[in-house]
Amino acid sequence: MLIQRITTVLFMCTVMATGAQAGGGNNSHIGGVDKLAKKLNLSAEQTEQLKALKAEKRNQNKSTMTDRRALKDKGIALLDNYSSAAANSLANEAAEMAKTTTLARLEHMQYIYNILNTQQKQKFKAMLETDHSKGKKRK
Repeated sequence: MLIQRITTVLFMCTVMATGAQAGGGNNSHIGGVDKLAKKLNLSAEQTEQLKALKAEKRNQNKSTMTDRRALKDKGIALLDNYSSAAANSLANEAAEMAKTTTLARLEHMQYIYNILNTQQKQKFKAMLETDHSKGKKRK
């Protein structure tokens, strides 16, 4: 049972890392600030704030990706010298990393939300609800 959990966690980390690296193709996040600025009718000042926020987030994502690669390498190394304690530690590390990533994403959304005025906040919420209800998935 524990081995299945560890395998699943390592597989998910690998899939996330691979998906993030793949990029290419039709990436809907390219020009995301400009698209959001147009949809929400943002002022020039708000757009600049979002661009600065996006640059900061990009740097944060680079360090997170490095951590995910290190976790994947630990999982591969564990294959040669498996121990339940090491596997459990790795699974806990992966769970903590997922928690940290989720909290960072929510904090990022809150920063965006705080930049907006009342009308824009309503539109932003509606956009998020629409994306969620359609089951929109990353490419």
